[in-house]
Amino acid sequence: MYKSRFHLLLFSILAILLFTTLISCNEENSKKNTYVVYNQKQYRNIQKRDAAAKIEVIDTSCINQSKRAETDLVLGKLIFYCDSLDYGYSEKQLMLYHLGIELHHLAIPFCGYGRLPEFDTNCYERTMVIEVYKRFGEKYIDSILIDAEKRFALKNPDSVFIRDGEDLRFRYLD
Repeated sequence: MYKSRFHLLLFSILAILLFTTLISCNEENSKKNTYVVYNQKQYRNIQKRDAAAKIEVIDTSCINQSKRAETDLVLGKLIFYCDSLDYGYSEKQLMLYHLGIELHHLAIPFCGYGRLPEFDTNCYERTMVIEVYKRFGEKYIDSILIDAEKRFALKNPDSVFIRDGEDLRFRYLD
């Protein structure tokens, strides 16, 4: 009677030890396949080496860009970004300048062609544009941009002014 209980207890203890050992080995293996990356280059290199790897992304680029934007905002700097193909850039620049807003071309589109979805791009630019909209209102800024396009069309009636397949000169010149 004692032997069977003793063996049962011993077997239970061994089973528990074996089970916990297996679990800890699995955790170590999963930790070996988990990588922390800080930029897209590191991310791509790890994906090439180990397609099944678990990758934890810490997007320091976006963190640093956002901090820089916040610092610039505290210093009174406001920048609005637009596509470099926008019509009436100089008109927009002048009209926004009167509000204390600089106008810059957006070098990389917000959609971020070729970027990895785990990484955010244009954080500085996005922070600035959001702040401009917050301070002045999105409708007001958009109306200024439309007015600048209208001025461009009136100053350049012979220039091609097409967006989304529509010649916008006719909208403004009528």
